[in-house]
Amino acid sequence: MEKDKLIHKVCQDTSDIFTRLFDHRPFLNGEVQHFIREFEGKKNTKDIGLLLKSCEKLTDINDLLNNSIGDNTKEVISSLLNSISKTTASLEAASSPKPLEENKYLLDKEALRQKKKEEVFENHRTRLLSLDNLVKEKELELRNHYQQLEENLKINL
Repeated sequence: MEKDKLIHKVCQDTSDIFTRLFDHRPFLNGEVQHFIREFEGKKNTKDIGLLLKSCEKLTDINDLLNNSIGDNTKEVISSLLNSISKTTASLEAASSPKPLEENKYLLDKEALRQKKKEEVFENHRTRLLSLDNLVKEKELELRNHYQQLEENLKINL
């Protein structure tokens, strides 16, 4: 009986020693958890940095576009005001009714000015739309990229 207990104790001690020497799962699990915490912390910091840089770039682009739109609008408005003042002066200078051909000439000039103004505004609208689309595409690409990274990380774990 005592021999059996002794053999049982020796087997148990041998099993404990074997487990301590060759079973590395608890240590590896601890190391993996530590790596995951470190990785997530660095990833979050990196993501925030990238988002801040993106916001800065978008703000710069927006300011640049607003300035160029403002400058172009000022030029168009000043040329439009000059054209209006010239037209008004020519109308005031004429004391008698103008022939039909001359009125048509003035109307044609006005139509050209209106068309030019519409082209400038349309050009700026298309630029802003294309920029908005580009920003949305880049944002979608980044989301997909990080989604794939998270899925790969889950698969590897």
